[in-house]
Amino acid sequence: MMESEWLACTNPILMLEYLRGKASDRKLRLFGLACCRRIPGPFFDVAALAVLLTAERFADGTATRKGLSAAIRRAMDAEEERIGGAVQTTHWWQPISAALGSSETVRWLAESVVQRVHALNNDRKAVIRAAAGDELRAARESWAKAEAAANKERITQCHLLRDIVPYQATKCDTNLLTSEVATLARVAYEERALPSGELDTARLAVLADALEEAGCTDADILTHLRGPGPHVRGCWVLDLLLGKDDINHPTPS
Repeated sequence: MMESEWLACTNPILMLEYLRGKASDRKLRLFGLACCRRIPGPFFDVAALAVLLTAERFADGTATRKGLSAAIRRAMDAEEERIGGAVQTTHWWQPISAALGSSETVRWLAESVVQRVHALNNDRKAVIRAAAGDELRAARESWAKAEAAANKERITQCHLLRDIVPYQATKCDTNLLTSEVATLARVAYEERALPSGELDTARLAVLADALEEAGCTDADILTHLRGPGPHVRGCWVLDLLLGKDDINHPTPS
């Protein structure tokens, strides 16, 4: 895949195929978890959200498998107490799959999110509500709406991948890592908007200004930080500044 194709791609599966053997497990898992956050409504309570948060920390290397198992157990106990019966684990299997899974699992997870978005936007009752003789038009309109929503989700997933994995590896001049830059980078990485999990674009813009004042002239770095995003955990520029060990993994064409 050429760089122009990478930047224009609207199919995350093609991008993930290109990244096979190039991107680290951490990068791919954080992408999968960013996709999980885009599923409408499943993490609606504190216990279920704790599973997602712990899965993110596990993927990022700051939580243990034991800690993730404990979060799952607490969520299961909370749901069992709430409903007084069998536990439905649909709130947890997706982040668990993303946090623990292989690159193939992440590919499947990304597409499953797309399909869920499609299903939620395909109004199957539209045909029932339609006037006599208008059923086919109603069905086609509902399907077209679902297709548009699914395509939009795929495009957003492509943006997420480009935020997490750069097309080409970039090195950071250590002279740029002033105390101000380091502090801003850490805060930008940790302070997120919830439940979306997206990083604050205003903080990233301030970080870009601080880098520029420190002497950074790398257009890719500055443009990325000042871009609209979405930016999430694993953002390649923040990884670069924070010394994450997988940021310089090569991505040759």
